[in-house]
Amino acid sequence: MLFYGKELLHKRVVDVATGEELGGVSQVIWDPTSGRVIGLAVGNNSRVISHERIAAITDELISVLPPGALADVAHASAIGKALLTTSGVKLGIITDVILDLQSGLVIGFELDNSRVAPALPPAIERRAVVILPDRVKQLVGNDLAALNALPEIAGGEVLFIVNEDPTPEEGS
Repeated sequence: MLFYGKELLHKRVVDVATGEELGGVSQVIWDPTSGRVIGLAVGNNSRVISHERIAAITDELISVLPPGALADVAHASAIGKALLTTSGVKLGIITDVILDLQSGLVIGFELDNSRVAPALPPAIERRAVVILPDRVKQLVGNDLAALNALPEIAGGEVLFIVNEDPTPEEGS
């Protein structure tokens, strides 16, 4: 099932074994190196529930499996970065990530112009930008349905490996 990260924000998180409310979702945490969702930050962002522990998501809450559902992790976010193609075309500013929590993948980005772009390999993340292949420019759509209908999504191509690429050397 696909979700915009912001759809999960502020949902209550409950441990299915104990019924204990662990807090509200404050951030979706992902690894920009692998494109994988790490989990959901709970409360003040100091505790993260790994995506593997998510049992169910309803309109009101997210239920999680015990034990050890909580862990400390470093946070990474593409939100606020410019999304560019390798030829330098700016597609927009990333306002949200689009997640497939079942597979644990970030499959796309919501942009400030109300469009969505698939996260196709190879990708490069720098301090202020995420750079995707030029062909992404033709695949930008209007909503999740358009993104989900892309053959690249249906065929499982969308897992991008993001390489932290330093500023190009002089003359390259």
